[in-house]
Amino acid sequence: MIIPINSSQISKLIPAVGTGSQFKYALGNPRKILQRVIVSSIGGFISLIISSTGDQTNNFWLFLCVGFFLYIIWGLIFHRIV
Repeated sequence: MIIPINSSQISKLIPAVGTGSQFKYALGNPRKILQRVIVSSIGGFISLIISSTGDQTNNFWLFLCVGFFLYIIWGLIFHRIV
């Protein structure tokens, strides 16, 4: 039997924001944190430098730069899925 769930019950089952202990568990060890920071910063700065050259692919490199910088945060989710 399927029971309908309203929005108040959904917010009780699935929290809108993760707790500190959940984020601490997902971060992993300091080596993985440092690895994500290094990959993100090197990739972000290289793509930012390339985007500042002013060629026709400027928007693509700027978008890639933002993606690299967001990898620090979203890398947690990416590595849990893959």
